[in-house]
Amino acid sequence: MATDWERQEKILAHRIRGKRSRGSGNRNQKGDVFTRHWLIECKSSSHPSRITIYLKWLEKVRQEARASGKMPALYLKTEQLACVLVPYEFQQQQEDPGWRSRVMDLKNMKHPTIIHSSDVVWITMHHVDFENLILEEEEEN
Repeated sequence: MATDWERQEKILAHRIRGKRSRGSGNRNQKGDVFTRHWLIECKSSSHPSRITIYLKWLEKVRQEARASGKMPALYLKTEQLACVLVPYEFQQQQEDPGWRSRVMDLKNMKHPTIIHSSDVVWITMHHVDFENLILEEEEEN
C-alpha cells in the first residue's frame, strides 16, 4: 500500500506527464518527480492547511536541478491544499536568508508570496497553475 507521499508523487507525475524518481530521489536521478525541464521535490503535511518548510529543502532542490540542467520546484501538499515554490530570480551572490524553517499556512496565503534562499528568490504558485505551465512547456517541445 502506498504511503501519502508516494501517492502525492505518483499523482503529480501523472498530472504533468512526468516521471517519478526511483527510490524517491535516493539514487542517480535526483528529486521526486521530473520532466524534461523541471526537477521537483515534493513535501507533505498531515495538517489541513499548514506545512513547515526548511531552507535545506530549497537549497537541495536548487543544487540538484542545477546539476541536471533543469529548473527546480518545491511542491507543497497539506491534507487539503497544495502550492508550489518556483524560482523567480537567481542571484549572483549568496546571502544568509536569515531563516532555517518557517511555517506556511496555505489557506491564508496570497499568491505570489516571496521567499528568499541563499541565492534564489522563490515565489509561490497555485499548484494547478504550475501543472498547466509544465504541460504547456512540454507541448511546445
